[in-house]
Amino acid sequence: MLAPSVARSSSQLPARALGALLALGLLATQLVSAPTVQAGGGNGLRDAANGYRLQAGLNPVVGTALLDDIATRRADDMAARDELEHDMDYVRNRFAAADLCWTRFGEIIAWSPGDREYSFAHTLDQWWNSDVHRTIFMGASYQAAGGAWEGADGGGNYSVMIFVALCGNDVPTLAYGQTPFTDVASSPFRQDIEWLYLNEITTGCTVSTFCPTAGVTRAQMASFLDRQLGLANASRDWFDDDDGLVHEGAINRVAEAGITSGCGDGRFCPNGGVTREQMASFLVRAKGLSAGAGTDLFDDDDRSRHELDIDRLAYGGITSGCAVRRYCPSGGVTREQMAAFLRRAFGS
Repeated sequence: MLAPSVARSSSQLPARALGALLALGLLATQLVSAPTVQAGGGNGLRDAANGYRLQAGLNPVVGTALLDDIATRRADDMAARDELEHDMDYVRNRFAAADLCWTRFGEIIAWSPGDREYSFAHTLDQWWNSDVHRTIFMGASYQAAGGAWEGADGGGNYSVMIFVALCGNDVPTLAYGQTPFTDVASSPFRQDIEWLYLNEITTGCTVSTFCPTAGVTRAQMASFLDRQLGLANASRDWFDDDDGLVHEGAINRVAEAGITSGCGDGRFCPNGGVTREQMASFLVRAKGLSAGAGTDLFDDDDRSRHELDIDRLAYGGITSGCAVRRYCPSGGVTREQMAAFLRRAFGS
């Protein structure tokens, strides 16, 4: 059986240097009831923590979108795997991607049974009545905190709180829109990549990188569109050359939705690179664009079988080409460029 709750803390001295990880404790008993707080994710958990902190004469912790997003990703991950486990490296990577200067942070996690209202109170009871959890809950140096919980398919709820002590009490630096990616700081498409990540269209090419200049494969394109559109499961296996691939389900779903017919002879060519002209047809079909065909906005696509879709994409404001009157139809598409195309197509 899963342990009800776990706590860990980490410090850095000097700022941004990785400190030693201290594994604290396990379990808790229900001796003192938590204050009555309306269940509400990060806000509800913070309100409860601040109730205790104010009674003890401590400063309240401030809620930030960045910390709530980190806690949400952690809770989602544990719920998906149905496993209670810390991931301090993930938290550190998110801080590094945000260029956040911190001196100490602590993470407390829990699994609790029952419905949402019971689980919320049960979690707070566990944390408050455990010395190691309460040490983080009541840490005098913490100025900010994020929180979240997520229901697991197997039942019960996973809860996460992350408390942070910042350099110079600089709480306003916790801006929303950061990713765990350490390789996008110089990308001209950084905001588009952040949009892609925050809308759960990508998780990157590794836990901490996006690989912005790598080319987009047809299989990856299928997954991008599948996640954006939330497509229904396919009724059959559409292609013979994608069996066992992690993207196979997405490929079948975009085929069933009429977004692709493959590359011929019952194949999808999943590892092939996406060209700019192919990308135009993928996006036009996914968006259902019809206006603009025949406007002939570019001079270098006259021999492309995707010409009408290129016109539709440009007419819809999703592309302006690669130069004046040029679209560069046979050119490849990088992952950072695809982020921009997807945001223009589907972003608000």
